[in-house]
Amino acid sequence: MLRGVVLFGVLLAAPAAFAADFSCPAGLTIKEGVVPHPWFDDVAIPSKWCVDSKGIKNGPWWGWDPKTNTVVFRGDTLAGEPHGKYRMYFTNGAVAEEGQMDHGKKVGKWVAYKSDGIVESETTY
Repeated sequence: MLRGVVLFGVLLAAPAAFAADFSCPAGLTIKEGVVPHPWFDDVAIPSKWCVDSKGIKNGPWWGWDPKTNTVVFRGDTLAGEPHGKYRMYFTNGAVAEEGQMDHGKKVGKWVAYKSDGIVESETTY
């Protein structure tokens, strides 16, 4: 998992993750394709996700920039819906937005950052 350090309101980015770093937990199978971005339906991006034995999304789901293969979002799914921690990244590896999902809906505190790591906004759902 990528981790950063918050220091005086600035998130210091961890090294960028790449599409090749993706894996599924035991018992799940990797699927991949070009799918709508989780936040921007009109933007299709290459993605990998995990499915259970019934073909339902469960576990990690990543999408990446097709030019650099740098991960631009990482999250988890449960029963086909985004669920758990979600992070979106700038192509430089810095966190763009992060928060929690509960069965496809944003919940709790979400933080958006500028590309230099400075907090841009905080919203509670």
